Amino acid sequence: MQRPSSSVWERNISLDLENLRGFQDALQAIETILRAVAEGEITPSEGQGVAQLLEAYRRTREVEELEQRIEALKAQQCAAR
Repeated sequence: MQRPSSSVWERNISLDLENLRGFQDALQAIETILRAVAEGEITPSEGQGVAQLLEAYRRTREVEELEQRIEALKAQQCAAR
C-alpha cells in the first residue's frame, strides 16, 4: 500500500494579511502569522510555510528597490555628462 504524499494532507488556511506594499507590511504579516500559530489557528509548519512565502516576497521587493536605485544613479550619471 502506498502512502499519500504529504501534499494530500495539506489544508487551505486563511489569514488576514492586508495588502503587502513594503517592508513594514511584511513585518505586520509575520506578526499575524506568529499570533495565529500561538493561538492554535494554524500549525507551526503552516506558519513556517507562509513565512517562507513572505520572505520570498521581501527578497523580490528588495531586488526591485535596488534595481530602481541603480537606474536612478545611472540616470544621474548620464545627466551629469
